[in-house]
Amino acid sequence: MCTVPAALGQNDVLASNRLHIIPPDTDLQLASSNDISVQMTSDPVLQVIVDWKSPSGATPENSEEKEGLITYGANGQAVIGVHPPILGPATLSIRVDFKDGRYAVSTVDVNVGLPKRKPKTFEVSNGRENATVALLHMDLDQNRVKRLGGVATYSGYKYPVSIEAAKLKFDVKPQSGQPPIDVDPRTGLVTAHSEGRALVDVRFGGVERKVCVVVSKEAGDAASANCSGDSK
Repeated sequence: MCTVPAALGQNDVLASNRLHIIPPDTDLQLASSNDISVQMTSDPVLQVIVDWKSPSGATPENSEEKEGLITYGANGQAVIGVHPPILGPATLSIRVDFKDGRYAVSTVDVNVGLPKRKPKTFEVSNGRENATVALLHMDLDQNRVKRLGGVATYSGYKYPVSIEAAKLKFDVKPQSGQPPIDVDPRTGLVTAHSEGRALVDVRFGGVERKVCVVVSKEAGDAASANCSGDSK
């Protein structure tokens, strides 16, 4: 449950009937400007404060916007621009302080997805952590299966974002003959079925990275752990 921020003055009076957030019918975009429609009275406004909470109730860094602005569409609908600082489920709280000493607060649960703009950076990850990889050593025994995912960064958001395999595009290019591996595009699982080498093109958001996959008798055989050409 969202905690109501402290009022501007000791005599401020809660009047939540003056404000109601209209729940968005689509995901919001991380670290981007999102228009939130609200129902509110025509009382003169002193300031608008936007705040965010995670599902656990924690307050993420840079969660408060004290300079929220109200605009009006052609149909007279009031709109407030918000900039989510958290990915996934979140609670959005909007507070409006009115010039007559009253204030109103409304909250809504939303889901925040990835921005539609091109990421600032993108690298291929091991699918479990934000550790980037450009080379996979595999064999046909204990190291027969690996996993690929992605990690991206976006301007306006300081943390790396893990990208699930289903949002990536994979293209396997064998160095010679038949591909020694298969890549499941839904899960990012890489399965080795013969010795050989291949480059995996991984694309996301207009950015492409290459991963060299080497399948040998022993995954730790450094002499065979490379692909011809640039693996980055």
